[in-house]
Amino acid sequence: MTTLQLANELQALAVLSLAAIVWLKLLPMQRLDKLRQQLFSLRDEMFDYAADGNIGFDDPAYVLLRNQMNGFIRFGHQITLFRLVMSACGRRAAGKPLHATWTNQWSLSISGVSNESVRRDMVRFHERASSIVAKHLIKGSIILSMMVAFAVVAGIASGGIVSVKQALNKASGKVLSGPIDPRVIEEQAFCAA
Repeated sequence: MTTLQLANELQALAVLSLAAIVWLKLLPMQRLDKLRQQLFSLRDEMFDYAADGNIGFDDPAYVLLRNQMNGFIRFGHQITLFRLVMSACGRRAAGKPLHATWTNQWSLSISGVSNESVRRDMVRFHERASSIVAKHLIKGSIILSMMVAFAVVAGIASGGIVSVKQALNKASGKVLSGPIDPRVIEEQAFCAA
């Protein structure tokens, strides 16, 4: 082996090592920071909404949603497809059904909000938080990303899609509503907080 070949191989090894560090360490850290920043912003927006007098800071709907966002922020590093699948398998193996405590409390508390406009706004805050977490989950899993891509192609082929954003939203909803029960994610954030 000549010194030029050795130098080329060492250079290739260095580039591959750097690429592995970026792919396996830096990108996941950036994704987690983005998740947390988006949730911080949404939580801040909801705080401002309550500070404007639209809903009380002690209202059960506000408290539940704030606690859920706090759980997602604190335990965002645990929101992965692998952990969700292992959690579901563990529950099934132990014979424990999913108790939708948070979902039941949310439904009860949101129905207790008397003002229809405030109720709709709180539901939108919840939907936006769920969307942020779903996007984080999909972008962090090559399997879910491929499933979304397949669903986008299938949606375009069926002819019912008008825009790329609509295609991605529909595909993400279909992919996440099948194998992953959103209540599992919400329960994990609720139990951890």
